[in-house]
Order: sequence, then structure tokens, then C-alpha cells
Amino acid sequence: MKHFTKLAFALLLAVPAFCDNIPGIPYSTGVLDDGTLAPQGTVDLHYVDVTSGTPQPVYIESRGFNYYGTAQPDGPAASGNGTGSFIYQTTFTLTGYDPSTVTLAGFWASDDGSSQMTLNGNTLSVSNVGCCGTVDFTIDSGFVNGLNTLDFYWSNYSDPGDLGVGFTSFTGTPLPADAAAPEPATLALFGVSGVGLLLASRLTQS
Repeated sequence: MKHFTKLAFALLLAVPAFCDNIPGIPYSTGVLDDGTLAPQGTVDLHYVDVTSGTPQPVYIESRGFNYYGTAQPDGPAASGNGTGSFIYQTTFTLTGYDPSTVTLAGFWASDDGSSQMTLNGNTLSVSNVGCCGTVDFTIDSGFVNGLNTLDFYWSNYSDPGDLGVGFTSFTGTPLPADAAAPEPATLALFGVSGVGLLLASRLTQS
């Protein structure tokens, strides 16, 4: 009987944690709130230039050279063109999900090159990109509940210059208090475990 009881408890504890798609993938560069391309020359609504420590607007530039078919922010934000090293920042809110299970995937590109990416001030192990190509990245650690800050370090050596960032997926496991209705497989496993515990209890009493 003891082995049967242990098996029932093991089944109960073996309920898997399901990863869900998190609503609201962080915005790519150069798009409006609905994900469509922003008009050329307008301010990017989701990125700021924090190179100087004081956030400055980033302006959208849509020239013939595009990395993945979308408009790109241009140059140092305040003037629209220039050379040097820059930090562009975007933020997003993470609520209702276990930060340790979150994964964010995407790709980035820059003209003329990039040096690093940071999440909440911590440098990520992400491959840098040289001029005019894209590099895929996956971030699976460093997230926190609430506001998250993602910084992109890049350089421009001759005008014009730009940074392109695109996000493709955002997944994580819901926290227990905020999780949606259990998956059918989860309910079935709970049912099997419950029956096992009930049988074990009755057999022990008899």
C-alpha cells in the first residue's frame, strides 16, 4: 500500500508547468502601437536614446537599405544624423508570469555595428552584429516582475546610421495566482492522482 500511495503522490507532483505566449511582445523598432510601420521622420513611440543619460527622442528613418522590411530609427535621436556610439532603450511590463521561465526571442541589426545588449542593466550573452546583417537572439534570464528595460548599444561611423530590432516570440509560465484555467492534460493528471490517493486511503483503512 505504501508504494501505491507514493505513486499517487508522485503523479500529483508531476503536473507539468505549461509555457504560454505572453500578450504584448515588446515593440520592434519603427512601428506604431498597432505594429504597422511608422511614417518616416516621426518619433519612434517605443524607443528613446539614453546615451547622454537623459532620454531623447528617436526618429524613424525609412531608406532603401532595410534589414527585415520595416522602417528603422536613424542616427543619434536628437539630431537625426551623426556619428558616435549610442544606446537605444525600450521598456515593457511583465506581470502574471514567473520571470525565471520567460523567454524573449528576436533579431537585431545596425549600421555600422553593435557592441552589447543589456536587460535591466545586466549584460546579455547575445552575439553582436556588424554592418548590414541580422543576428538572431534569445533571452531566457534576467527578467523581473513589473517594468523591464532593454538597452541596445550600437555605433555609427558615417551617415546615415540606424538600429533595427525585431521580436518574434515572448513566452513564460503563468504565476499560480494569475494562471488561466488549467490545460485539459493538467486536469486529467490531477484526476488520476486524486483517484489514486482515494484508493490508497481506502485500501489502507481496510
